[in-house]
Amino acid sequence: MKKLLTILFSLFFIGASATPKGFYFGTRFGLGTSTIDGSIMANPESRLMWQIGIPTVYQLHPNVGIMADFMLTGAGAKGHGKLTTSDIVGNKTDHNFHDKISLLNGEIPLALKLNFGKNDLSLKVYGGMSLNFHFTGNYTLEFDDSDYNKDHGTDHMEMKDLEAMSQSLIFGAGLDIKAAGNRMYFFEIRGSQGLSNFGEFGGKNMKLNYFALNAGYYFH
Repeated sequence: MKKLLTILFSLFFIGASATPKGFYFGTRFGLGTSTIDGSIMANPESRLMWQIGIPTVYQLHPNVGIMADFMLTGAGAKGHGKLTTSDIVGNKTDHNFHDKISLLNGEIPLALKLNFGKNDLSLKVYGGMSLNFHFTGNYTLEFDDSDYNKDHGTDHMEMKDLEAMSQSLIFGAGLDIKAAGNRMYFFEIRGSQGLSNFGEFGGKNMKLNYFALNAGYYFH
C-alpha cells in the first residue's frame, strides 16, 4: 500500500506541468449510444445519440481542474416486439412492431478533473454530477403490417409527463493535447448514469444512460 501511494504521489506532483492554470472554453462534439431504464418497450435496445456544446474548464492547478459544460443532447432508446390479437372467432394474428423513444435535453455537467503527464500531452480522468433539462420527448410505434399500422401505430406521440430537470452521474477519461496558438484538443470516452427519473410514460418511471466518444478543443 505504501508503494502504491508513493507511485500515485509521484504521478500527481512530478507531472505538475500537465495543464497550465487558467480558464479554458471551446467546442465539444459527441456520438455514442443511449439506453433507457424502466421504459415500456418489451425488448429495449441502445440507440444512437449525439451531443454538441460549449465545454469550459478552470484549471486550479496543473493537475486539478473544474469542468462545466453546456450541452445539447439528442438521445433515447429503441425496441421491438410482437402484439398478438384475436378476431371474433378466436383466430390469432401476430403483429411485429418496432418502437422508439426520442429525447432532446440540455445538460450541464459539473465535474472534478485530474490530469497526469506532460504539458503537451496528458491523460485525464473526471467525475461529477450533471443537471439535465428535458425539452421534448416523443414515442413512435410502427407495425410491420402497413394496413394494421395505419389504425394502431403512432408517429412521434408527445410524451407529456417529462420532468423539468433530472440528475445523473457523469464520468470519463481521455487525452488533452496542447497545440499552437493557446489551443488544446481533447479526445474522451464519456459516460452518464441516470440518478433520478426524467419522466413517466405508460406507467413507467424512466432514467437515461449513455456512453459517447467526445472530441473538441479549448482556447486558453
